Amino acid sequence: MYMQGKRITPEQGKVYQNKGGGEFLCIESFDGSAVMQNTASRWTFKAHGVTQYEDGTVEWDYSTRGHFERWLKRCRLCETHFDFSTLIVNKCGGEWALGLRGGTIRNISDEDRVYFCPECGRKLTDEDFRGNGGRKK
Repeated sequence: MYMQGKRITPEQGKVYQNKGGGEFLCIESFDGSAVMQNTASRWTFKAHGVTQYEDGTVEWDYSTRGHFERWLKRCRLCETHFDFSTLIVNKCGGEWALGLRGGTIRNISDEDRVYFCPECGRKLTDEDFRGNGGRKK
């Protein structure tokens, strides 16, 4: 039975099932192509001409820039696009600790913000702090 497919631009942060097998995390997407990462092997590449079929599986015409990445799959915080501007680093009882910022989020100083995800160690970017999410520019 032949399945109809349509060209898509994969959604960043979403995991796709490949038609030939395997799961692939979309790291970054462009018009009709995406940087994808195999969640089992960490093989990362740019997929060109991505097609999604009726059953939800995907495949691509060809790939470029293939390489192995350092980390497998994004952790629970990164996968769900956690707003890292709600986390602060502070001293509590003489020891450094992570805390949740309460109330209305205002500007967070560079010395109080987190720079790496506390779960997977990924270096955070401005996109991890929603719409500046309180980060001073």
